Amino acid sequence: MIEKRFVHQFTQSEWIRAIGPALVPAANGDWLCAWVAGKLPDSDSQPGLSAVYRRSSDYGQTWSDLAVWFTTPDPDRCAHAHPNYVAPDGALIGFGLTFDAMAGRMPRRRPVRLVSRDHGLTWDPPQPMHDRFGVVTRAGRVVLDNGDWLFAQHYLRPVGVPLGQLDFPEEIRQQRDASDWRWGVNVLISTDQGQTYLPFGFHEEPPTIQEPHAIQLRDGTVVLLCRVNRDGFLWRADSHDNGRTWTTPVRTDIPNPGSKVWLTRLADGRIALVHNPSSTARDPLHLWLSEDEMRTWPTRIHLDSWEEHAGAFTAREGAGKSTSLAYPHALEHQGALHVVYDLGRRDIVHLLVDVASL
Repeated sequence: MIEKRFVHQFTQSEWIRAIGPALVPAANGDWLCAWVAGKLPDSDSQPGLSAVYRRSSDYGQTWSDLAVWFTTPDPDRCAHAHPNYVAPDGALIGFGLTFDAMAGRMPRRRPVRLVSRDHGLTWDPPQPMHDRFGVVTRAGRVVLDNGDWLFAQHYLRPVGVPLGQLDFPEEIRQQRDASDWRWGVNVLISTDQGQTYLPFGFHEEPPTIQEPHAIQLRDGTVVLLCRVNRDGFLWRADSHDNGRTWTTPVRTDIPNPGSKVWLTRLADGRIALVHNPSSTARDPLHLWLSEDEMRTWPTRIHLDSWEEHAGAFTAREGAGKSTSLAYPHALEHQGALHVVYDLGRRDIVHLLVDVASL
């Protein structure tokens, strides 16, 4: 059974653009559905882009008014952020960055760590992080069997700066043209429960590899599934030493249109993949389930499609031209998988999927 709801539906007022939600539980039991929002209808790098959320205290039945929790005072810059995990002391930890608006490859990127000590109501001043921080995947930390915390991310590397150098020279940090910087994927690992985060396993081929999601298999292998633009499939890299080194990424047989996916292990032990099973379009959205550690995906469930929304969506003023169901994120609770994603870069859809029955 699949029940469809909405966390957010756009209006012509503020924050019309909605990008990439994440559904994160706080230590007090509240859920935060956080995404990146813009006041202009188009562009994912528009000036003033900010991080917003709605809060639920009843497991997604109802949602609070929209609140802005991370932004930038500079009118020519953007702010991205998502809550990521709850620390042992109950603090909610997020990762974010600011960068120049309307410019390719996020020039003058400034990564930060964000801490809330009251379950996301208020946030401490951003903590600047080293320049090897990239865009940390919204999936949250993966706690490995050895106790390390692993965070998948994609990054941009200035040519000529050694991979082991955590902080870039100031003249590099001030470059407004990042057109020759290289996309790549790797992981951050913390061995001290979030006091420090060090990068491991840099991969920059294929040239547009990005947005990895990580999971640890029962045999200890850590897997990255990665988006590659204009390729049509997900790519995979494996680590057999808790994320320190990685195999060369290889193309899988899982279709992907160049979009984020969601990968997690369910309470019953199965691995769940929420994604667009198309090589060309972010439509439809499916849930695939594996019972053999990602070797096969025999259970494939249709979750949603643009066709199911098109009439009502396009009738609203300001709907725009996007027909995507993009950037899913999920949270399992009491036998249901709660899936959120952005629809047409306007709405945030919330699905309840009875995974116990699948």
